[in-house]
Amino acid sequence: MNPSTPEDMLRIYSMAAALSADILAQARQEEWDTVIALGQQYIAAIEMLQAMEQTRALDAGERARKHALLIEILENDSATRALVEPGLARIGALLNNLRRQQNIIDAYGAPVVAVS
Repeated sequence: MNPSTPEDMLRIYSMAAALSADILAQARQEEWDTVIALGQQYIAAIEMLQAMEQTRALDAGERARKHALLIEILENDSATRALVEPGLARIGALLNNLRRQQNIIDAYGAPVVAVS
């Protein structure tokens, strides 16, 4: 783990919060390629947080800031999920239909199309 100060940690939490807000904004505009790219940056920020080893405990102000950032991240995540989940459900249903069609073709063969 990398030794880090609370300031380093809060800076990365702040970056993660900003990225989660950007992800939400892009999801609202249905800019899915951008959402994916931002999501990769968000994951990298979270991985940096996981690798950190704090050099000292957070003081009350730092804990309050961390708490506020976590709330912001969770609210953005919840709103993003609300936008994304209906589309994922539709995609899941389409994939299930395709899978059923493929199973039918596998079991009974492809339909014969008459050529005139």
